[in-house]
Amino acid sequence: MVAMTLLRLMQFRLDAAWGEGSYWLKPEWNRRKQHPSILDLRRLFWHHRARFSKLLLRLEEIEKVPQVTIHAFQRADLAA
Repeated sequence: MVAMTLLRLMQFRLDAAWGEGSYWLKPEWNRRKQHPSILDLRRLFWHHRARFSKLLLRLEEIEKVPQVTIHAFQRADLAA
């Protein structure tokens, strides 16, 4: 549901910016399609899966920022 909502929102914004029907090309095998589907989105992501994997590996390599701990006596000061 979220993915379809985002697809439709993208369609409306790109249609407003570039003109109607310019953001998505109808697939060769089904010229009657009016708008992209979740399956189209899944195919797009699958096509770029290697890039996503590299991105995730790079994100794991980034040094984690240490978490700041707040002691109990500091929490009482913050609440006041």
